[in-house]
Amino acid sequence: AVSLRLRSWAELTGKYEAVGQQVSDAIEFGYRQARGDRKLVFIDSGTTPETAVAALEKAVIDDGVIAVAGPLLNDQTEAFVAASEALNVPTISLSSALDDPSGLQWVVQGMVTARDQIEALLDEVMDKQGLKSFLIFSPDNDYGTQASALFEELVIARGGKIPATEFYDSTANDMLQDAKILGRKDYTARSREFYDLKNATKEAGGNPRSVVLPPVMDFDAIFLPEKAARVPLACAALAYEEFPMGDFQPTKTSPVIPMLGLSGWNNASLVQTGGPYARRGYFTDAFLLESTGEEATWHPAPDLQAFIDAYRSEHNRTPSPREAITADVGRLLAAATATGASTRSDLRDAIMDAKPGNTVTGLIGINPETRRTDREMLILTITNDGIIPRAELPTLEEPR
Repeated sequence: AVSLRLRSWAELTGKYEAVGQQVSDAIEFGYRQARGDRKLVFIDSGTTPETAVAALEKAVIDDGVIAVAGPLLNDQTEAFVAASEALNVPTISLSSALDDPSGLQWVVQGMVTARDQIEALLDEVMDKQGLKSFLIFSPDNDYGTQASALFEELVIARGGKIPATEFYDSTANDMLQDAKILGRKDYTARSREFYDLKNATKEAGGNPRSVVLPPVMDFDAIFLPEKAARVPLACAALAYEEFPMGDFQPTKTSPVIPMLGLSGWNNASLVQTGGPYARRGYFTDAFLLESTGEEATWHPAPDLQAFIDAYRSEHNRTPSPREAITADVGRLLAAATATGASTRSDLRDAIMDAKPGNTVTGLIGINPETRRTDREMLILTITNDGIIPRAELPTLEEPR
């Protein structure tokens, strides 16, 4: 007989110990809140693909587990997923590196991925707002290059265009030259315009050396897949090159251009450090606290504050977005095991059909076509007062 134990993989020792413990706490918390009736057992997956696969094989072959959730580490994902498929064990991935599980039979994606975020962002700015043309200004690290490539792919698939992309050093504090390049793809052709601007400035008594040739305005928004701490640096470089952004308009006739980001923007510090550049920009995430980080703000989940209060009480910390997402994976598992499924194939089907209630990150279930989580992503924006849902942003005529 197959054991009814469920296993969760996280590195519980070593340099990822803190993250592993947070995820273990969160999945158990969500599972218990949803009154899951099976025993959760946590296993250290180590730090390499080999250690993760060895732990999985031992659990399935020797211990007879019925399902697994994990791993966390991106580097382990490919090998772990392949082993889960070979062993015919239902697996909920907790790694965002699994981008497309649609062709798999036993594995589903439980985490929010860059694809989830970008698709939600484009639903808003392209489908609802009608924006079609986007510049990409991105760090040259793995996260930035992968997010930029995916953003371009999905924009073009929807009939949009990317006039220009520029990557900057992800460790640099000065992106001025990169911002200049982004706005000057046709610099030679515009040399006469630049010359005329310098002459006009000189005739008006100004310093012609201070003249900046404005960027070609052939775009509706700028995509910046950056973390919150570095968003102000990138925006400042763009502003110096007279890119209009948010509430910053270099001239009275400059259009209103939103900055676009992903969940890395979801940090209360950006309300102050982002200044006028980040205001009215859009980014996505599955979980939001007020800018103070103390109280829950608007969210589709009616019991969000109760979840936060209970989590704080038990673990003495406010849940992060990752913990909230993982807690909902625990609720999904509880809904699946509540069916009484006692074999791996039955539990696999139960996971696909599960509809967890009372989730806090908009999780509805698993999409049977994509094998990714169906969830109501939040479209967030930055105002003078905090981070709020896009739907609550006042119009330009209303006070900000």
